[in-house]
Amino acid sequence: MRRGLSFSICLALALFLAGCRTGAGRRGERAPDWESPESIAAAEAQKGKTAMAPNQAGRNSGEAERHAPDIEKREQFLTWAQHLASAQRPVVVIDPGHGGSDPGAHSPSGRLEKEFTLDWAQRLAPILAAKGWQVFSTRTNDTDMPLAGRVEFAEAHRADLFVSLHFNSSAEGRQQGIETYCLTPYGMKSNMNRGYDDDPSAIFPNNAFDGLNLALACKVHAAVIHSSGGNDRGVRRARFPAVLKNQNRPAILIEGGYISCPEEAEKLADGGYRQKLAEAVADALK
Repeated sequence: MRRGLSFSICLALALFLAGCRTGAGRRGERAPDWESPESIAAAEAQKGKTAMAPNQAGRNSGEAERHAPDIEKREQFLTWAQHLASAQRPVVVIDPGHGGSDPGAHSPSGRLEKEFTLDWAQRLAPILAAKGWQVFSTRTNDTDMPLAGRVEFAEAHRADLFVSLHFNSSAEGRQQGIETYCLTPYGMKSNMNRGYDDDPSAIFPNNAFDGLNLALACKVHAAVIHSSGGNDRGVRRARFPAVLKNQNRPAILIEGGYISCPEEAEKLADGGYRQKLAEAVADALK
C-alpha cells in the first residue's frame, strides 16, 4: 500500500472522531438516537468540571485531566498512522458472521444469515486487496468458527483491522435498517446492551483503541448508508459483542440490514445489493 493511502485512512478517522454525524433517516425521518463524538466530548468535559476543586489549582488540574484523553487520542492516531505507513500491505481480517451449525438469523423465505455474510465477505475481499490491503477471512466456506476462534485468527494473522459482517433480525419482523457497532469506550455507558450487564468501569483489550473504533464505525456506517440508501439506525456502542471486546486492534461489527423483515430480506437476497454493501465498506477503507 502506498504511504499516502495509509495516512489518508488515519486522517479520515481523525476527522470523523472530531465530528462525525450520520445523516437523518430516509424520507425525512429523524436521525437515530445515538451519541456523537461531540456529545461524548461534552459529557466528558462536564464530568471533568464537576470533579474540579474550588481553588484555582484544582481548576487547572481538572482542565489538564479533561484534555488528557484528547492528547491520548491524537497520540493513538499518530501511532497507528506510523504503523500503517511502515507496512507495505496492512492486514485486514474480514469476519463473516455465523457459519456451519450456527445459521444466524433467517428470512421469512428461509434464507440464512450465514450464507449472506459469507457472500458479502467474498465480494469485499478482492476489492480491499485491489486497494492494497492484505486480506484474510475467518471463514471462506460454511464452517463452524467459535467467537474466541475469530479473535485468535485475527491475532495469528497480526491484523491491523478487524471487520465483522452480520445481518440483523427482530421478533416482530418489521424493523429495517443498518447499524454499526464498536466497543463502548471505557467509563461510558453503552447505548445498546440487549439485557447484558453494562459496567462502565470494565476494561477489555479492545478499549485500547476506543477513539479509532468509534471513528472507524462512523466512517464505515456513513459510507454504507450513502451507498445502500438503507434506513439509518445509527452507530451503537456495546460491551456484549465478544468478537470485538477481546480484539487487540481497531474493530467494528456491521449489521447490514434486517433479514427478518420481508421487504429488506428481498433486497438482501439480491447479489447486486450485497455488492453495493461490499463496495461501500471498501470505499470507507481506501
